[in-house]
Amino acid sequence: MSEGHRNICIINGHPHDGDHYVTALADAYERGAKDRGYEISRIDVGKLKITPLQDPAEFQQEPVDAVIRESQKKIAEAQHVVFFFPMWFGGLPAYTRAFIERLGCGGFFLEEGGETGWPHKMMGGKSIRIVMTMGMPSMAYRLIFGAFSLRGLERSVFGISGFDPVRHTLIGMVEGMGDKGRRNWIDKLEDMGRNGR
Repeated sequence: MSEGHRNICIINGHPHDGDHYVTALADAYERGAKDRGYEISRIDVGKLKITPLQDPAEFQQEPVDAVIRESQKKIAEAQHVVFFFPMWFGGLPAYTRAFIERLGCGGFFLEEGGETGWPHKMMGGKSIRIVMTMGMPSMAYRLIFGAFSLRGLERSVFGISGFDPVRHTLIGMVEGMGDKGRRNWIDKLEDMGRNGR
């Protein structure tokens, strides 16, 4: 698939509906993509009412909540997904994780295999970029902590579901970079949106 995608789904994965840097980054990407004429859909997790899974059997059931069905529809129609979220306690915020788990219900990400037993990757033909903010330097997250939560998300959720390529952008030191640093990242994400990446 080429770098210029016509239909892009933006997921603002911040669990709180408010004025946050993650939201500003998602807004910047959306501005750039709309300037380029891409078709955009958006999911703001903090505005959704989500009930966490408690029984693994629920993975096999079609989602009951209309907000999850609508989110699945937006992702299904997209060629490219951009997933923004802040790192909390080393990984996804719990509420955002609950959203991802709900998305996977009903075989949306993986459909049970037939005779071979291998599940069918339902996100084939789509690409995804993960944009993750954090308080620590991104280099420290990679080298000292091994970027384990990111790698798990890339491989065990999105990669196994068929997204290809799975790319990421890590933005560290969000509290300490200052206004100029924050503005630079806003500009970078807006340019990224224009390029549909």
